Amino acid sequence: MLELKVATKIRGKTAGDDWTIRRDVVNIPIGQSLSDAWLTVKEQIEDLDAAAKIQKHITSVDVPGVGQIEVAGTSGTGTIRFDLIPADTVLLQPHVTYYYDIQVKTTTGKYNTPDDGTIIALPQITQAT
Repeated sequence: MLELKVATKIRGKTAGDDWTIRRDVVNIPIGQSLSDAWLTVKEQIEDLDAAAKIQKHITSVDVPGVGQIEVAGTSGTGTIRFDLIPADTVLLQPHVTYYYDIQVKTTTGKYNTPDDGTIIALPQITQAT
């Protein structure tokens, strides 16, 4: 089994709710900035990307229900935001461990994975709204 580098844990969020996942990306090389970022959530690390439960691709353009690169990082630190809507998070079965990573690309085509870890969603209590 592949090992996680950062092992961030996303907990305390309810499946079927809106989630915002925001991360600071540090050590962006001088003369570069963030151009793209991806969030991938899988049930098994080894699953093909096509089998991912959730996949989001963001740029500097704010897309509702997807997210945005909020700060491109020309100062060395950027900020990215992924917006997960209920149609995304309802795919996560409560109390099941899912694996995720966040990958970024700079304006010079350099890739990095600044965050990865696990997600365990909570169940909905309210069944109808």
